[in-house]
Amino acid sequence: MLVTRAWVLSAALLVLGLAAFPEVVQAQEPRVRIAMTAAAATLDEEADFALGGSVGYRFARGFWFEGEVTWIDQGRRPAGALAIPYPLPPDPPVSGHPADGTIPGGSDVDPVAVEREGTVLVGTMGLRYELPVETERFRPYLAGGLGLNQSDEEMRLTESGAVLEKSTHTGYAFNAGAGVGVRLIGQLWADLDARYFRLSRNRNSMRLGGGLSIRF
Repeated sequence: MLVTRAWVLSAALLVLGLAAFPEVVQAQEPRVRIAMTAAAATLDEEADFALGGSVGYRFARGFWFEGEVTWIDQGRRPAGALAIPYPLPPDPPVSGHPADGTIPGGSDVDPVAVEREGTVLVGTMGLRYELPVETERFRPYLAGGLGLNQSDEEMRLTESGAVLEKSTHTGYAFNAGAGVGVRLIGQLWADLDARYFRLSRNRNSMRLGGGLSIRF
């Protein structure tokens, strides 16, 4: 998947950049944080794959402004069946009726399987608070934010893949969560993060994942 490859490449670039310039990174008091997360997310009572990214700026001890983006891939899932007349009537002649004057059509109805495929993109702005602890290598935190979400969805025929309907919805988003960061080396950190998302149209999502972050 293209998105997954991009996430892996970005993580590799972060590590290489840290290794190439350790004296520059470590000489500064960290003010900026860039993070990437791979996660599992629940949406509409289904488990989905998700990717997340965030940028934070520390404006006071323990407090960060944070912007976060989460992309959820809902994949393909069954969406029931449609009753479609079968066999489909042939194209009528130019006059609109066959020679005998009847209207073409069949009376038989066959159920046709339908599936739904969609993605959800959530963007929020908010605050992150790192709880005071004894050690600098371990930093638990609380976070929350407000923003928007966009849902893109397609309805397809399962057998042929033909698209029946496309829809896009944009609405509000709220997230709240907690996690912990553990410093690995220099300014490179490993993160474990759990987030709850409240989306428009009464949709709820839980995201649990881990990733890497760099502070400089």
